[in-house]
Amino acid sequence: MAQGDLTTVGNVKLWLGITSSTSDALLGRLISAVSGLVRGYLSRPYLGSTLVTERVNGHGRDTLTLRHGPVTKVVSIAYDGATVTTAATGNPPTGGYLIDPMPDTVGRITLTDDVFPRGRLNVQVTYWAGYQVAGETYTAAAAVQAASTWLTDAGVTYANGTALTAVTGAPTAGQYAVSSGVYTFAAADYGATVLLTYGSPPADLEQAVVDLVGEAFKRPDRIGLITKTLGGQEVITFSQKAMTAPPMLALARFMRTSPVG
Repeated sequence: MAQGDLTTVGNVKLWLGITSSTSDALLGRLISAVSGLVRGYLSRPYLGSTLVTERVNGHGRDTLTLRHGPVTKVVSIAYDGATVTTAATGNPPTGGYLIDPMPDTVGRITLTDDVFPRGRLNVQVTYWAGYQVAGETYTAAAAVQAASTWLTDAGVTYANGTALTAVTGAPTAGQYAVSSGVYTFAAADYGATVLLTYGSPPADLEQAVVDLVGEAFKRPDRIGLITKTLGGQEVITFSQKAMTAPPMLALARFMRTSPVG
């Protein structure tokens, strides 16, 4: 599975009823191509959970709309010498920030005891945005495979909430490494309960990608064909649309809209 792919060869083969590995290379190439097409169509570079730093204009209000969503965690909000890192709690809420419920395409945050002062690019927000599976529970071992389609790593903790450190080499105690959804741990951590959080596409978005890959895979059998007669009795008409209705409807709710305010 290549970086940025929104589904796997295995999922596409299951949908198409393919059991051999003859077409694996072609399917892999089509998945990468369609995944890129979908991200461009949706105007959304961040579908898997990703750490984003964004500078925006303050408008003198207590709410701020960000470009990417859904927002799952705010790391820091900085403006005019102030820095906010604490989420508000309680009712009425304490001082800090709230992540407001919004459509999936954007995210909005609210300050509970201040406003974002007016200015040009005077507010900097670092936050996690994108779709994710959070807190998937496993027992640490030499290799642990994430259950859903894996896009990006968003952290690993022990059961008590203590974070493990991501490394690129062989992990030692308290560390982990990950590649294409396979997590590896140090022998000292084998048997410990760990919680994985990682970027993963929503099921309906992934199925739309699978549909489009399947269509692309079958298209060479009918290049240039509009209709086909079978035995003089049955006529098949092929759709000439760039995208058929089912994937288009599925993708519609993920289309990024321009933030306002």
